[in-house]
Amino acid sequence: MSNLLYYYGMCGLLKECLLHRYFSKEVRGSTEIQESDIVQACRRLLDERQSINVLRFLQAIDKRPDITEGLKKLQCRTLIFVGDHSPFHSEALHFTSKLDRRYSALVEVHG
Repeated sequence: MSNLLYYYGMCGLLKECLLHRYFSKEVRGSTEIQESDIVQACRRLLDERQSINVLRFLQAIDKRPDITEGLKKLQCRTLIFVGDHSPFHSEALHFTSKLDRRYSALVEVHG
């Protein structure tokens, strides 16, 4: 994908591929469900940004280290809120399971 972005710039197909890769189906919407605000904002930002800057941003994301193993050592208090119907519910549960229970709490919001 980086090569396409580098050589051809931001095109409609590449924009859709990026949105598909980084957002869940529920967030992207469908014919029955409206696209979420964050996806609309990202779509607009991808149109406004120069391709080389988008490429640099994606490369920076790909080079980030995985911090999962270090979460047990985290000693600051951590409070995680997640909706029970949120598309990120499973990620919040996974993240909470990696934290030290003495310093963390998960709040599941119903509704």
